[in-house]
Amino acid sequence: MVFVHCDLVAPQFVADQNLRTLQIIHFPSRDEERRFQNVYYLPVEKRVFRDINIQMRLMDGSTAPFEAGILPGKMVLRFRGVV
Repeated sequence: MVFVHCDLVAPQFVADQNLRTLQIIHFPSRDEERRFQNVYYLPVEKRVFRDINIQMRLMDGSTAPFEAGILPGKMVLRFRGVV
């Protein structure tokens, strides 16, 4: 499994750890392309940001073994009104 972490989201419990996890991907897979049909809106911890840091790591914390290249991705931010 590959854990996709992002520094924008608030930490949440994944197994026995409190992590900033966007998604868990089953890896390896025969699929060349992965599309996620279910959209999950996670709480965002940072209100002001300039960069977004996304890391893909294995269960032991090591970097996922992908070849160098471009990884297209899309992140949707849904803003709520101030209460």
